[in-house]
Amino acid sequence: MPPDQRYLLWKIRRYAPLVLTISLAGSLSASWFVAQWPENQIAQAKLLSEVSEVGKLIEEKHAATRQVERLEIIRHKLSRPENLLATAQRFDLYPSSPQGAEEIARRMLAALSFSVTPRRDSLKILSVSFQHSDGAKAAQIANDFAQQAIRENTALRQHDLDRALSFYRDDVAAKTAALRERNTHLGAFKTENANALNANLNQLLARRARLQEKLLEIAGPAFRKPVQAMKHREVLRLEAELVSALGRYPEQHPEVQQRQDALKVIARQLELAKELKRDTTIGRDLHHELQQVNSWIEKVPANSVQLAWLQNEYDYAEREHRVATQRLSEASIRAQAELQQEGQRLSVIEFARAPELKPNQKKLAALVLGIVASIGLGLGVAALLNRFDRRLRRPQDMIKRLGLTPFATLSTLSLGQDRDR
Repeated sequence: MPPDQRYLLWKIRRYAPLVLTISLAGSLSASWFVAQWPENQIAQAKLLSEVSEVGKLIEEKHAATRQVERLEIIRHKLSRPENLLATAQRFDLYPSSPQGAEEIARRMLAALSFSVTPRRDSLKILSVSFQHSDGAKAAQIANDFAQQAIRENTALRQHDLDRALSFYRDDVAAKTAALRERNTHLGAFKTENANALNANLNQLLARRARLQEKLLEIAGPAFRKPVQAMKHREVLRLEAELVSALGRYPEQHPEVQQRQDALKVIARQLELAKELKRDTTIGRDLHHELQQVNSWIEKVPANSVQLAWLQNEYDYAEREHRVATQRLSEASIRAQAELQQEGQRLSVIEFARAPELKPNQKKLAALVLGIVASIGLGLGVAALLNRFDRRLRRPQDMIKRLGLTPFATLSTLSLGQDRDR
């Protein structure tokens, strides 16, 4: 065998026990360390979240955003320290632990996890996971947190229902107040202008005709002449036509102007006769009443326009009140249906089960890493010892370190204990 190969074999035999000893010690240490790790098992429950009909009552385009916000609120409430401590006490997770409440809550929070996975536009999967050394207990706790999530979701839906119905109740109250105000204005206007409304126009015209006939009787024989009577009837006819024209045309219309001019002409002719009526007490009273009736007749067109506007305002307020009342009724029906379907909008689709016992990949990886590190450490120590070994064992070592060339070398001698020199 060549000297170099013999030298290499000698090095291997020399350092192999050291490498094996260090590797074995490191492997045993890694095995002991890995054995001390708690073997936690994870159990997971899954819940299906749907967009609630109640969320659509207020504003449908933000329903998906409110769904995510609601899931975040549920996660926050379940992760509160007081809730975590109550769950730990209920399942007796740390019966003899000397740790304080804060440490127990911290460990519970580290073992609990939530994740949201979207499926479709209105569907999301809420996963609740819990890890514990006892797989059955981990499954029980995960299912308990799932039920807590459903209860919190029901409470949030009740809050949304109250808010939605409160919105519609306030709307109905506002519409009721507006309708009452319009009705008050309309009633006050009708009461104030009861004698000057379009519905009483025919009665006003008939009353004026009777007053004018009485005034003609008081005026004397001159007023009872056929010509004067005819002119008076002409006045009545023209005034009736003028009132009718004013209701259909503006004041500048030719039809209105023509009748006004004709009335002015006849009025001049009858002015003298009218003076006779004012001379008597009865004539003055009749003349005052006739003026009152004429003023009411003159107010009829303007009052008709004002009354129509007020009536339109009342009709609009009544329609708004009817729509608001109908929306409140529909919202109440949907709210009752929503409450009867408790938990439907957040329902468990997969209960947590105790996981099957499987090799812990983290432990296996740590064990392999410890063994590899131990072997590497042994090889490193052997290499370090060899690096600082200053003894001369080959001719090449003498040439390299001393700069001397040997004249001859002795062969390897085999001693009694079969050791190489």
